[in-house]
Amino acid sequence: MGLLRRLFKGAADSKDREISSYNSDISTCARRTACVLALDISGSMKDNDNIGRLNIGLREFKAQVAASDVREQLDVAVIAYPN
Repeated sequence: MGLLRRLFKGAADSKDREISSYNSDISTCARRTACVLALDISGSMKDNDNIGRLNIGLREFKAQVAASDVREQLDVAVIAYPN
């Protein structure tokens, strides 16, 4: 075995074990899905009760997610912008 190979053999073996351990940790993690809701809450949303309908939709979304198995895998972020 060459000198360089002998010098770095221990480091390579250690690195391989570290990567293998990391990969096994990843394989046991549950898959997650990101869901971002961008909500317009500007003044124009007051017209025709659009804010009211938005609130109804949000409540329905929450109920549907809560009632399904997807709730364990879904990360939800809400961004409200006033325009």
